[in-house]
Amino acid sequence: PMRALRGLTATEIQPRLLALQWEPLGYNLTRCHTYTLYLCYRYSMPTGTSGGNNATVRECLSVDRNTSHFTLRDLPPFRAVHIRLALANPEGKKESREVTFQTEEDSEWKFNCSQ
Repeated sequence: PMRALRGLTATEIQPRLLALQWEPLGYNLTRCHTYTLYLCYRYSMPTGTSGGNNATVRECLSVDRNTSHFTLRDLPPFRAVHIRLALANPEGKKESREVTFQTEEDSEWKFNCSQ
């Protein structure tokens, strides 16, 4: 059986960037199986001016299976980004629990009101 993917954490959080790392996959798994490792993420974006309408952006990126870190770029600032890892092999797919990180506010849009 494929072991669960664990320990997805963010090592750096910026307005448009999340640097992620996770527990390296076990040696037994990498030695014995042909599989692809994916980093999947989703977030919602407001559409138009009507309010209430959200478009969900979803993407899965294949990641080098010998690595245990990845940096997501071009994210929207100040938004919840839901991330999970997925292992796919000919027998099926195993997904980690989804972890949510929030990108930081974009300082360009902060106003200094202290004067």
